[in-house]
Amino acid sequence: MGNDREVWLNIKDAALIHHRHEKTIFRRMQAGQFVIRWVASQGCKGAKIEVALSSLPELIQERYWRQRCPKLFEGKDTTWMMRGSKKKHETAGLRKDLLEKLNDELNNRDGRSKTEIIEGFVHKYNAAEIDERILAILGPRTVRTFNRWRREDRDYGMEGLVPGWTSKTFDELPIDEKVLLHSLWLNENRPSVAFVYRKYKEEGFDTLTLARVRAYLNRIPDAVKCRYREGKKAYKDRFGQYIERDYSKVRANEIWVGDHCQLDFAIEGFNGKALFPWITVWMDIRSRKVMGFCIHPSPCTETIVASFRSAALKHGLPEQVLIDNGKDFSSRRFSGGRKRSRLRIDKRKMTSLLHGLKVEARFCNPYNPRSKPVERFFRTMKDDFEKGWDTYRGRYRGKERPEGLEAVLKDPSRLPGLPEVDAALQAWIEEYHARPHRGQAMDGKSPDQVWRETLGEKREVDPERLRLAMMVAEDRMIRRNGISIFGQVYWDEAMWRYKGKRVRVRYDVHDLGRIDVYDQEENRYLFTAECRPMAQWRACQDDIKRAQKEGREERKQVEEFANVVHRGRRGMQPAARAIQTKRDSLISRQEENPGMPARRPACRSLAAGRTSSLAGGEDDGNELHNLVAQRKGLSGSTAESGSDDGSRRRPIFKYYWEKEDWERRERARADSDGEETGEIH
Repeated sequence: MGNDREVWLNIKDAALIHHRHEKTIFRRMQAGQFVIRWVASQGCKGAKIEVALSSLPELIQERYWRQRCPKLFEGKDTTWMMRGSKKKHETAGLRKDLLEKLNDELNNRDGRSKTEIIEGFVHKYNAAEIDERILAILGPRTVRTFNRWRREDRDYGMEGLVPGWTSKTFDELPIDEKVLLHSLWLNENRPSVAFVYRKYKEEGFDTLTLARVRAYLNRIPDAVKCRYREGKKAYKDRFGQYIERDYSKVRANEIWVGDHCQLDFAIEGFNGKALFPWITVWMDIRSRKVMGFCIHPSPCTETIVASFRSAALKHGLPEQVLIDNGKDFSSRRFSGGRKRSRLRIDKRKMTSLLHGLKVEARFCNPYNPRSKPVERFFRTMKDDFEKGWDTYRGRYRGKERPEGLEAVLKDPSRLPGLPEVDAALQAWIEEYHARPHRGQAMDGKSPDQVWRETLGEKREVDPERLRLAMMVAEDRMIRRNGISIFGQVYWDEAMWRYKGKRVRVRYDVHDLGRIDVYDQEENRYLFTAECRPMAQWRACQDDIKRAQKEGREERKQVEEFANVVHRGRRGMQPAARAIQTKRDSLISRQEENPGMPARRPACRSLAAGRTSSLAGGEDDGNELHNLVAQRKGLSGSTAESGSDDGSRRRPIFKYYWEKEDWERRERARADSDGEETGEIH
């Protein structure tokens, strides 16, 4: 009925018109189904709630105006009350038929009570003994529903039997109203239906009621609502397509996947307080078998390396690993670093663990849990293993947090220790390996069965090679006292030759007593330096003697090296020293340009001898001895040199008596050669 002014009803009047309890009307108001207002009142704490008549369903509004103005409806056809859809007409007619059959039985009680008759009728109706066609359309009903139908039929006739639900067809709704509802509802702020309905009314539209607005918004596809109300990531996780990988094409121990996960139960920390540890897991993709794990306080590169080492020693090496994009997995020590910019990488300096073991590293897509199959194992571990501990806090923290958790965490005696948890998790993993698995290409077999059936050639790993690959590699400067790492000084006797140069050092974080030193350019092993203990502030006599002895030995080696280089020139005259210097320059030029023809055979022979001596000195400990022998050969003080064609040349002598002795020996040799050949000199 039309009305120029808004009519407001209190909760009691609205309940009488609806034929419902006041609590039902109040709950519907809290759900936002009605438009309400607060008005001043003497009671009810100074205010009361009123409901707008226009926000009630049309059928309820007609009831109200029929009671208030009954003369307006006298002598008029009441078919307008059935202006709903055809389906509503059919439903009301079927309800009327059931009530007529029920009334026939109530008229013939035969000594039975009314309650007994109604309960028996409802039981026969639900058992399809009354009418199967009506049961198929209306569905099973309760005694309470039949009593409500009888009450509404008694008070309002067919009007009361009309269903209150609305039709789901909104084809005739104007496009501007649809656009408004979509723009209000499809928002990441996630407004309620009541908010959308209020804004809808404020824009001047009154075509739809609150129930109709809710029905219209519910018709929007769930994918659209998820995309625009929850965001792109939620849509991708719930409705986005993904590539299904064929696990049957992969062999066991071919690809490993690694990831971190925080356990949702507390253990006893190092300070005696509750600690929620982390776990690093390596799992075989094909068989879903756990290769190795490590429980630790917080994830880092060291925990990744430790878990990978235990897995490799037990099951061999994989061909590839699928890892996360975090800094710990993509660190230079473990995987060599992910190429994030176009930089030129020196492969000789790539000293990562995976590169040293010839294992290929593959990085999964960022922020995509489905790209790592180990995530499904973590959920199984939470449900089957973590919930069995008294210190379990719940997966969603506040939603599943046990009520007495705080008291448990404050009691150190109830906190399990790390060895206990490690042993329990190892036992649970063994049980997990032996039970059937429903994953793709598993065919209901256990991880152990699939591992044995699909395992190819096992890549064994040398423990020593694995130890070297796990070492940390850094570039350091050799300073006056040696190499400094973590505040400790490392020293070796052969270090004096490389002071002031940068070298590459390798060390094991679990054994910092020594380090291995390599050449920075050629990555060639040089020596092993031991950790030198630092002296006390008041140094004792033994420390002073040790430092003096090491200083004398180092100074002696430096001076010996200089003596070897300059020994051949000390006793020469200025002219002879100039000739020797020129010969040394020719030798050095020929070493730099091997294709340059030698002016003198002797120089070429000396250069070849010097080169061979340098190349043959593979042992660093004999290199100094080789240099000494080389320089003695170049000095010519006591030995004689020969050319490539067999001719002998006159050497250079430091003293004149050496020259006389040499000439005497040459004459004697020439006489002996003449006697043998028959020549006369």
